[in-house]
Amino acid sequence: MLAEYAVEVETVTKGESELVERRRHVEEGDERAMQMREVSMVSAVSDFDHR
Repeated sequence: MLAEYAVEVETVTKGESELVERRRHVEEGDERAMQMREVSMVSAVSDFDHR
């Protein structure tokens, strides 16, 4: 009984760590998207300045 419980807990924590990893990837993706947005805004502003 206890061994089965330990295995279940192990799989749950493994699943949670995978979720955390996935969340971390999503956050990195968001940061990258924000940087891209900033770059595109800067380039749009510089284009505007040149006109």
